[in-house]
Amino acid sequence: MRRAFGPFWGFQVGWWSWLNSFVDVAVYPALFADYLRFWRPEMTAVERWAIALGFVWLLTALNLTGVRITGWGRSPSPWARSPPSWLSPAWPLPGPTLSHGLPSPRRGRGS
Repeated sequence: MRRAFGPFWGFQVGWWSWLNSFVDVAVYPALFADYLRFWRPEMTAVERWAIALGFVWLLTALNLTGVRITGWGRSPSPWARSPPSWLSPAWPLPGPTLSHGLPSPRRGRGS
């Protein structure tokens, strides 16, 4: 950017990118805790906070270990994410209803 638009705009892009990285990275622990709340709806606010903080500590520890360990930890990541996509085409097959995922209409008292 600096080469294309000069030092002022190069600095602006670098500064805003740096600030954006803090906001962007701060979203992931909150999203992770919200995702876990789907599976455990009785989660309290303190538990949610502790889970998000633990997630931050885990990622920070991973980054502090260095590039080599972090890269080693990332390499199985795509394989861990793949099974749901392999299983998703077969998910609706065993269902006994033919509602195509839509709720069946209920009849009123007079029907």
